[in-house]
Parts: sequence; structure tokens; C-alpha cells
Amino acid sequence: MPEPSAPSPSDPDVLVIDEVSDRLGLPTETVRKLLEAGHLPGREFDGQWRIYWPAVLDALSHGVVDPDVVGVTVLAQRLGMNESTVRSLLSNGSLPGKKIGKQWYSYWPSVLATLGQVDQPKLGNDHGSHEKGTGG
Repeated sequence: MPEPSAPSPSDPDVLVIDEVSDRLGLPTETVRKLLEAGHLPGREFDGQWRIYWPAVLDALSHGVVDPDVVGVTVLAQRLGMNESTVRSLLSNGSLPGKKIGKQWYSYWPSVLATLGQVDQPKLGNDHGSHEKGTGG
């Protein structure tokens, strides 16, 4: 039986890995692994993945992608912040993330890498803040 034909490349909702990677803000290799593991919807035709973007959005909205791809609620819980603060940090670029539709998503390893470059007291650890004005 012949292999099903690839979706039309002229359909703007049918993407390749690089395009999905750009839209999600994830490394290309991560997107490939998510596809191969079945965490992202897609089909491989002649060695190239084809991904239907609306199906990806649906998968994201149901939380079936990757535990490292997190929304605002999970990010706020992991960081010990409220959701409003997290949205603000995502909006101003202080935290890495991508707004897809009306929702923000972040890749947890990228968040950890960013936080590793930030002074810990800025993350709510106010050790020493009560010592202001005690010098000299």
C-alpha cells in the first residue's frame, strides 16, 4: 500500500520542525525529540516532519507536550511567585518565554539557565535587606 502523501506545503498551518521551533521558542532538537516521542502531533514524510500548527496549539492547551514546557501557572508555582508577576517578567523579557495566542509558555531549562545568571536576592530572597543603613 502506498505511503500517504504529505500535506500541501502551501497550507500555512502545516509547518516543518524549524518553524515550530521558532514559534515555540524551543531548540530544534527538542522539537524533534517531542515529535519522535509522540508528545507533539506530527507526521514524518520522506524524512521530513510535517506539523499541523492548530494541533500543536490544542496539545499545548491540554498540557500534553513536555513537562519542561510550562505555562504561567506552573511557572509561578515553581518560582514561588504570583502569576501576575510571572506574566510581567515574561512580557518585559526578564524571563524567557513565548506568547502563543493569549497564553505564555516557557521552556523550564531556559528559565533555570536565565535564573542562574541573576542575582538570587532579586528572586525574593531578601537576606540582608534589613541591614540597610547599618553601616558607618
